[in-house]
Amino acid sequence: MKLLIAALAIALTTTAFAEEKKQEKKQEQKQERKRAGMGRRCPKEIFAKLDTDKDGKLSQKEFEANMKARMEKMKERHGKDLRGKGPHGKGKGKGRDAK
Repeated sequence: MKLLIAALAIALTTTAFAEEKKQEKKQEQKQERKRAGMGRRCPKEIFAKLDTDKDGKLSQKEFEANMKARMEKMKERHGKDLRGKGPHGKGKGKGRDAK
């Protein structure tokens, strides 16, 4: 009986510890997303960030600047050029870069 109680206590402790670790990991991922600028924002906040000259319109130049900045962040994070590369590299598959 004591062995059963000890085993049950260990199982409960292990489960609680695993759940705590899961919650910590979830919180760390949330913080990482915020640091990377990927936190949840409303459309008005996103537009305000993109509209750098504050004229109430998103110009092609502003859009392209934002996309370029995002690509740079992705390159830094992943350490490579991501344009035109699929999971099999350039030229594999039926995409626009296939030859």
